[in-house]
Amino acid sequence: LKDPRGLALALQNKMQGSSCYIDVHEQPLRAHLGPLSATLTAMWRSECVLLCVSNEYAASASCTAECELALKGSLRPVVLAVMEANSEDQDWLESKVGVLTSGCPRVKFGDVFTTQDLERKVDQLLQLIAHVTKEWNERLYKLDAVAYAMCSWVDCLLQGNISLKTVKTRLEQLRDKRELREALSPELLHTLSCCIAKESLDVGRDDGDGGGW
Repeated sequence: LKDPRGLALALQNKMQGSSCYIDVHEQPLRAHLGPLSATLTAMWRSECVLLCVSNEYAASASCTAECELALKGSLRPVVLAVMEANSEDQDWLESKVGVLTSGCPRVKFGDVFTTQDLERKVDQLLQLIAHVTKEWNERLYKLDAVAYAMCSWVDCLLQGNISLKTVKTRLEQLRDKRELREALSPELLHTLSCCIAKESLDVGRDDGDGGGW
């Protein structure tokens, strides 16, 4: 299987209550916004972004830009459908696309030759998409909760309603530091850093929480 449109059709036939399209289907949007803006808009409307990668895809400047857009701007999980048939002819792995997507889950479609092969691979791909999307949404929920809490802490700290010591204690209770970093916007992180750097914020303040924590 080499044609992404064939894969999109097979996915559409398998999915119930959901739609599957490739960016070339969005011609009115592309004409209005331009190719990359239209592609990004279509990604934002989706639950998951599927990239059909191949040597030809990786050699295309526009496809490489699309890949970067999916990984850096779509705010959606990215899954790969590898379309190259020859296991020894995988030049795309050494390309920018290959480097960017090295950590993305994938399903190989290059060895699909029959209808039965295609159905089996599509089932595998849909299961992978469901799993990745579920994990992504659970992670976002956790990050939203952390970010909301952090905003509240900084606001209370700036208003003098909570002590710096209490904020530091709560930060230490967040065990997953990676999630904490991802939840913080650069602006919020800068504000928090400034607050922690100003020792005067801790002088003369009670350690009370105001009853809300």
